[in-house]
Amino acid sequence: MAIRTLLGCALLCQCFVPLAHAAERVPGACPTPGTVIVTSINETYAIRGGDGLYCWVRSSTPGRPSHDFGAFSLVTEVGSMCYIAAKDQIAKLWPLEVGKVVRFSAESGNYAWTSTYTVTEKKDITVKAGTFPVYVVVYDEEQRNGPYHSIWTSYISTDVGYRVKVDYASVSGGPSRRYPHTPWEAVSIIRTDAPAQ
Repeated sequence: MAIRTLLGCALLCQCFVPLAHAAERVPGACPTPGTVIVTSINETYAIRGGDGLYCWVRSSTPGRPSHDFGAFSLVTEVGSMCYIAAKDQIAKLWPLEVGKVVRFSAESGNYAWTSTYTVTEKKDITVKAGTFPVYVVVYDEEQRNGPYHSIWTSYISTDVGYRVKVDYASVSGGPSRRYPHTPWEAVSIIRTDAPAQ
């Protein structure tokens, strides 16, 4: 199973989960279907659709088979440990607002983690794809029964409806072996509802 390049808690499920029911679309939680985001690490996200806080994405990287996944609240993946442990709590981040905090504990096999999502600020950032107003969402994950402590920072543009940049920092224990830790930014964004950037 390939490991995804999402925030922490986004590792386990590499499956496309069909929409079980129609939910009200949450503005900013998923781009218009057909939007394509090309990243600085050569990964491309093609948006297939959205339903409430769910965003259905096809990821492709040159030389590898493409795969579909469901992003939830743009900060975790459908089927991941965090999604299973705290989907309802994570949903409380929306609508994004500076100062919102979600904290919970999760366990998977021999691993036990304390996880915190914090919306720290709203600002403009410039990436290769352009300048965007973003909410900065920091995901802090600390292993309770081991050495790992990592922080992922997502820059979520509600105008685009997706992350335009992701940063990673290892606080202790070295890079997390469970999760990807490659920072990236959007190099280009092709929107179906706006001119290409």
